Amino acid sequence: MVLAANWLTYDWRDVTVTIQALKALGIRRIVVVGPTPQWVGSLSQQLYYFVRRHPFEPIPIRMKTGLKAEPERIDKLMAKFCNDLKVEYISPCAILENGDGVIIRFGDSADSLIALDYGHLTVAGSEYLVSHFPKIETP
Repeated sequence: MVLAANWLTYDWRDVTVTIQALKALGIRRIVVVGPTPQWVGSLSQQLYYFVRRHPFEPIPIRMKTGLKAEPERIDKLMAKFCNDLKVEYISPCAILENGDGVIIRFGDSADSLIALDYGHLTVAGSEYLVSHFPKIETP
């Protein structure tokens, strides 16, 4: 069973009730997918600001500016929380971020951007993220 949500919109600790109910039903494997990086305004708005500030530089592949801090903070808390509950945790933040920032595009066209708005992933962003999830072994 995979649980995912926009964890910033409510008290994510309340998922404990759902996890306990799933375990009571005999669901043995529960995977919680943490928050994705989110942008102040939207990714396209942040790219606009970048181009205005750096008109002669190419659009970067990764960016650090314009990100909300909350997803990263919650990600760390959720990882510990899930470990304590003995359920698996996947961190989109860890997959999408490195020391150079969050990956924002996979090519040069608009459909290669990772996010549509403040944090909803595009098809390209979703495919990239899921392709980096740990492989699930089936019995």
